[in-house]
Amino acid sequence: MATPPSRWRGRWAALFSIRTYLILWFSQSVSILGSAMTGYTVSLFVFEQTGQATSLVWLGLARLLPGILIHLLAGDWVDRFPRKRLMLLGDGMTGLMTFSLLALLLSGNLELWHLYAINLISSPFEALQRLAWDASSSLLVPSRYYVRISGLAWFTLYGTNITATAFGTALYIAFGLHAVVLADLATLLFAVVVLAFQTIPQPEVSDQQKLEHRQPIHQRILFGFRYILARPTLTGLLLVFSLFYFFHDISGGLYIPLLLARTGGDEVALAKVIATAGVAGMCSALLVSAFGGPKRRMAAFLAGTFGAALAKLFFPLGRTVAAWVPLQFFSSINFPLKDSAYSAIWRVKVHPAEQGRVFAASHLFSQLAGVLGYWLAGPLGDRVFEPALQGPTIWQPLVGQGPGAGFALLFFFSALGMLATGLLGLVWPGLRTLEADLPDHGAASPESASAD
Repeated sequence: MATPPSRWRGRWAALFSIRTYLILWFSQSVSILGSAMTGYTVSLFVFEQTGQATSLVWLGLARLLPGILIHLLAGDWVDRFPRKRLMLLGDGMTGLMTFSLLALLLSGNLELWHLYAINLISSPFEALQRLAWDASSSLLVPSRYYVRISGLAWFTLYGTNITATAFGTALYIAFGLHAVVLADLATLLFAVVVLAFQTIPQPEVSDQQKLEHRQPIHQRILFGFRYILARPTLTGLLLVFSLFYFFHDISGGLYIPLLLARTGGDEVALAKVIATAGVAGMCSALLVSAFGGPKRRMAAFLAGTFGAALAKLFFPLGRTVAAWVPLQFFSSINFPLKDSAYSAIWRVKVHPAEQGRVFAASHLFSQLAGVLGYWLAGPLGDRVFEPALQGPTIWQPLVGQGPGAGFALLFFFSALGMLATGLLGLVWPGLRTLEADLPDHGAASPESASAD
């Protein structure tokens, strides 16, 4: 009688079966770390040169908006052209811009407008690379690992947020900005070399999809929105996700001002709370990656939404690090759980040959919602809520008065908005049973456009 394989042997076999994804994930994570180091230290450099927060805002917008606006066109390209070539194109153009930054630094000719131009040019290519990698991931692993690979993506996000600040600051102080940029180029070169020697599969394309690829450009780039709107439960899922991040990013824009105002500018206290977010997020992401998360993905998404919202609701009511740290920990553990489930649902329900366009539409909508929330946070906090709560008000028993009270109240209201989006998810017709009611992409014809 044959001896059954051990549990560990089975786990190693599972890892070996997705080795291409793991190799690419590791190399992409290294490259993301290098990019994050450069982004952080360039912000330090700009603030040292100008002393103006406005310059940092414009620098961030130059890095963010072109990539968002190019999403629909990038999604069409991802579904029409070889995804490996698109990833190499994105990495190549990003590397060219990074090399230009290094050359300007070493020649002593770097000016602020150069940084704006570099961000404006590199942003669309970074978005193209990310979208091609996101859609390719669905073909590199079996569907049962979709939640796990989303957990790895969150591990990369939280990990780079912690390490990029530490490593980038150390290099910047010791050797200057050019050393950070050199490290960034090295990590990018590593990712490109690894990618060049790996195989990225292409999805099977039906005859109907080949006809769609020959449609006018305006019809092709709007395909993702038509696809989502034809399926009311996916529409509801996207709306709940996007509304949550609209309110979340209002609180995100107030996060640092609130903590600094409440602590009298104590940067050590701020660092402790931010570090807690990183550690909690990494632990949660590792657990999701290791165990795959709950089998009921929709339930996990809604549970994580409510868990994060409840933690955010009580966070602004705290006045000390001792109150903020446990609330931040509880908040951060929910995000890999809920967003990994959310991502896996889209991967399972959307055919790989259509994921570029559909993912582009969903990412565009949710990112614009987040940008709008973040943009509203500053004016509302600085000009409305903070001045209104400098003296006694009916809100004093809840958030107090004086510095930070207005930020705290707006933060509290935004958390109520997050709770409301969770309730919307509970009452949206068919959303809780989406997984059972909407066929997986393997169970339906990819060219089907009928509503669920």
